[in-house]
Amino acid sequence: MPISPRWRRQGLIKRSVMPTNDGTETVAVDGSASYDPDGSIVAYEWKEGTTVLGTGKTLSDDFTAGATHVIALTVTDDGGATATDTVNITVNPYQHLVANAGPDQAVRDSDGNGWENVTLDGSGSSDTDGIITDWAWAEGNSPLGTGQILMTDFTVGSHTVTLAVTDDGGATATDSVNITVNPNQPPWPMLAQTRLSLTPTKMGRRLLPLMDRPVMTPMAA
Repeated sequence: MPISPRWRRQGLIKRSVMPTNDGTETVAVDGSASYDPDGSIVAYEWKEGTTVLGTGKTLSDDFTAGATHVIALTVTDDGGATATDTVNITVNPYQHLVANAGPDQAVRDSDGNGWENVTLDGSGSSDTDGIITDWAWAEGNSPLGTGQILMTDFTVGSHTVTLAVTDDGGATATDSVNITVNPNQPPWPMLAQTRLSLTPTKMGRRLLPLMDRPVMTPMAA
């Protein structure tokens, strides 16, 4: 029977680089679950493309950020047979500056004038290696204002607002929030509850309602 390379991954395959932000991350994978039912595995070889990364059952290596790395494990048994399996390792760039435009909001045009004032809050933005010096809010190409917190008017409808933050090193990051202003609901007509008195008419048996009228109390002289 052929040998079978099997993976037992250590840690996460999708990872971000460490806060040192050196552009790499160390990722460990484990090929010790590979097996040979009619013999024994005598060699392990890990490769990325044509580059040999290691020759043990396990591998711990540094992988560059912002890329997906296809790693191949080839195992060889005591009879010279080989088998290969691959795994994809994606290292996401470390985000030292993060923009946070806050949660989506849905409000109602409270007075029916066609717009509503909404508070935009970017205080959830962060910068791990500096300080944020500027918050700029815009809808499309139209600037709305600056500041960590901004109060501005939106017309009835849906709006996508973008927050762009800049830190003291000149780095920038963006985030978007959806603002929905629902139209004011017109009042529903409600008839006051009225007690009805029914009396037959002289013509047939049809009944006509007679509304109670308020009792007039004469004023004292």
